[in-house]
Amino acid sequence: MSHIYMSVDCERNETTYLLQQPAAPLPCEKAHSSIVTNMTSSTDSNNHNFYQARNPFQDLSVETNSAAILQAAVFVEDAINYRSIHHRIDPVTLNWYHRPYYTQIVQWVINFFIAVYLLLAFFETPSSLHLNSDYRNTSQKRNVDPPCGATEGVEVLCLFIFTLDALVQFKLIGWQRYVRRPWLVLYSILIIVSGVDLLVSVGTVCKYTIRVRRLLRPFFLLQRSSIMKKMVNAIKNSLPQILSVLVLLLLVLYVFAMLGMLLFPRHNKQHSLTPIHNSTDPHNSTDSEDVNDVSDNYDPHGNSSATEVEGHLYFSSVRQAFVSLLVLLTTANNPDSMLPVYTDNRFYAIYFIVFVAIGTYIILNLLTAVIYNQFRGYLSKSLQSSFFRRRVGLRAAFTVLSVRRRDPRNGLELEIIHVDTIRRLLHNVRMRKKYLPLMINMLETMETNYFSWVQFRVIFDVLGKKTKKQSNDNDEPLSHIRWYARFQLMVRHKYFMYFTHLISVLHAVFITVEIIYRYDENLAHHDSPLMIGNFCFIVYYSLELVIRMLGLTLRGYLKQLGNIYEGVVTLLLVGLLIGYVVKFGSPIHNVSQYKGEERDEIMTQLSRLIRVITICIILRLLRVVPHIQRLYVVVATVIDLISHLRGFMGIIVAVYYFFAILGMQLFSDNYRLDEFPSSNCTARLLHENKCTQYQQSVYYANNFHDFAAALVVLWDVMVVNNWYIFLDGFRWAANTSWAQLYFVAWWLVSVIICVNLFIALVLEAFVSRWEHVQKQEAAEFYSSTHMNSVNYDSYNYHQRDVQGLLQEQLVEPHDADIMHELQKHRDMILYTNY
Repeated sequence: MSHIYMSVDCERNETTYLLQQPAAPLPCEKAHSSIVTNMTSSTDSNNHNFYQARNPFQDLSVETNSAAILQAAVFVEDAINYRSIHHRIDPVTLNWYHRPYYTQIVQWVINFFIAVYLLLAFFETPSSLHLNSDYRNTSQKRNVDPPCGATEGVEVLCLFIFTLDALVQFKLIGWQRYVRRPWLVLYSILIIVSGVDLLVSVGTVCKYTIRVRRLLRPFFLLQRSSIMKKMVNAIKNSLPQILSVLVLLLLVLYVFAMLGMLLFPRHNKQHSLTPIHNSTDPHNSTDSEDVNDVSDNYDPHGNSSATEVEGHLYFSSVRQAFVSLLVLLTTANNPDSMLPVYTDNRFYAIYFIVFVAIGTYIILNLLTAVIYNQFRGYLSKSLQSSFFRRRVGLRAAFTVLSVRRRDPRNGLELEIIHVDTIRRLLHNVRMRKKYLPLMINMLETMETNYFSWVQFRVIFDVLGKKTKKQSNDNDEPLSHIRWYARFQLMVRHKYFMYFTHLISVLHAVFITVEIIYRYDENLAHHDSPLMIGNFCFIVYYSLELVIRMLGLTLRGYLKQLGNIYEGVVTLLLVGLLIGYVVKFGSPIHNVSQYKGEERDEIMTQLSRLIRVITICIILRLLRVVPHIQRLYVVVATVIDLISHLRGFMGIIVAVYYFFAILGMQLFSDNYRLDEFPSSNCTARLLHENKCTQYQQSVYYANNFHDFAAALVVLWDVMVVNNWYIFLDGFRWAANTSWAQLYFVAWWLVSVIICVNLFIALVLEAFVSRWEHVQKQEAAEFYSSTHMNSVNYDSYNYHQRDVQGLLQEQLVEPHDADIMHELQKHRDMILYTNY
């Protein structure tokens, strides 16, 4: 029997393997006990007499204790799903509440009802079931709102499911843990508030228009995801730094607003101002007819100076000065806000240039830097936090099943698990089927009957690995037929791939040239050059598809997602071409047999079909992207962001939802915006505040009369182009300047926080991938210059996602930190030495 002693230095988090017992245990002030593990490769039955087993839970041995196996299995399941282990662990709770609650079906049901609860906003009064959002359209004014009680009944069902969810979580963790979790407490409170508000709405026969519960719905989405909660907490922690920069921004706005009011005093005379230019500003007309109308009432050579015009339009009050400069900060009204005085004196441009340089290019970018600094390393920190939670769950399972035995030869107390116990554990854990054989195989290859904590956690490291092997087109064996094998080698050669890509690029160039020079002719004629060229190229694509399938074999062809995408698009093109030939005949032979109205209808169908075919051809060109290494890095980063930034997407949905409902509550009844037709809103009426550029620009479809329209308005404002039109239009509709605070708040939340947060996360993901690509290229260059260097698989490397790359940077947590977390568990009894 051979012994290997493992000595762990908890201060340095270092592990040393010794062939003989160390003279003294290494000092460890933070650890709860010194760990010296005896690893034996022998199955000597006398080993059982060396130790005295102690079980923390029952007097029965662990091998026969099904309760301990159940507890350990649940801890492992918590570790697999990165869940907290701080819950009740009695068999009744685990069997009847914990395991059924965390099944996929139950979680899908809860998520489904959350989605339904959020989607109700599209169907409730006012309903979004209109073809367009322009409320002036009389054909859209029919009543499509559901009857009172229809959507309320669905709400009752959703709130009932949420109540059951809260009760089950209360049962799982107990009262003391429940009240210490703010998210769960707020969850329960909002369920009660939503239920009361629902009762009030039903009691008033749906005449109660202020529905508070609609504003609370986004919270039900946020509390379901630990990722979203982490990101919300990170945003909350970064608020002090963001507020400090916003205070600086407010100070700059104040200083320049005061300077603007002093430099450009408003006109205080009784006669009207002289418009001196056309602009796209909300207070100026861009119509030549409007200018002529103004000239009938205003003296084109009046006594108003340029500074007075500027002051009247942009600095007539402190509020107007702040709003004008805030809009200028986003460059939405630049250079319109400068032109009145710049036309008269070019030195006035210095004021606006200095403000934009300080506000836009320094302070706003400083906000981006602050948010990026807060979220720099967010992805790696999030993975590290999840990794720590997994280690805690595995350590809890090990603690439950391990036995402590004292070696009479050296007096050391060891914590180990028998291999049969681990087998029982693995068969009781609910996990993906692909992991179980891998773990069993690893268990057998370790060739020991007693496993320490280090060995135990190694078994579960397979959970973080991707078992699907990345393959390429050349994996399939060649045929035994000589001529067919040569044909396969030709198809699999890289130059054949280059040739197919060249044909796709040439086809795209051909389409581009034809659309530029003969757009109308190509879409209106059956025998146009575009359709003839598409016909020939599609025939080639079908032949290429058959050749590639024969050369790679069907199994090899379907291994690559790029090949599947190419095949689907090619088959769609062939189907469209067959339908085209059946309907119109071959484009090579033009036969005009349609006349009159029938011909016009056929030409419309022809144009639509040609456009659909051309769109599919353009989409087929995307097959080239994975084979361009530099371009693939960028595209892969975007794909990773879509798949891994679910937390950010959830926050965006919640923010949009809240502000859309709030906007509907504030502005849904303001129908004054359609009092003036766009043709009647002249420059004179603009200056007299009897209409706004909202009417003049025909923005009627951008409103808050239903939920879908409100979402579009929020998107338009977030883009900030022409957002001053919304500021001025809804101020005029609400007849109060305070209405502009809603749009300013939305700009702060969406642009200043959310957009900058997205930029920070994009930079983090892209930099992580790019740095690894640079390291890989350096390794490949080194291996190409040294015969004995390791040969890396470049293709497999670049196929890896950001999460896989960041997992290499994970740091193994200290055992002391893990044990400290375990000690917080109220239902576990830990035997530790101090």
